[in-house]
Amino acid sequence: MGRTHTAMAGLRAIENGYALVRQDFNGQSGAYDATGRLLSTQDTATDAGVWYADVPLHGSRTPYSRTGDIVSWGVLAGTVAAAVVLARRTRRHPAPPSGSASSARASAVGPGR
Repeated sequence: MGRTHTAMAGLRAIENGYALVRQDFNGQSGAYDATGRLLSTQDTATDAGVWYADVPLHGSRTPYSRTGDIVSWGVLAGTVAAAVVLARRTRRHPAPPSGSASSARASAVGPGR
């Protein structure tokens, strides 16, 4: 799981606009800049030496770092509102029974079964 988490660290760096160093005790460690570019890596399962990485100290503001999860919460609220409206409409105006469906059921059952 360490290599997967390290690969995802590059996305977190882009998302938040800052450099990120992910150290893994027994796996893949990586250093990323604010654009998600891999600056340095070390496989800690095989490399026992000291790991150096030149990482920028200042990042940049991104739309996500400014707004956070507000967009996600807005989408969730819109989905819930649409579900409520749809549920109310179906309660007020239920679908009329189809004549062909009832005759198809009667013929499929057959007499005496």
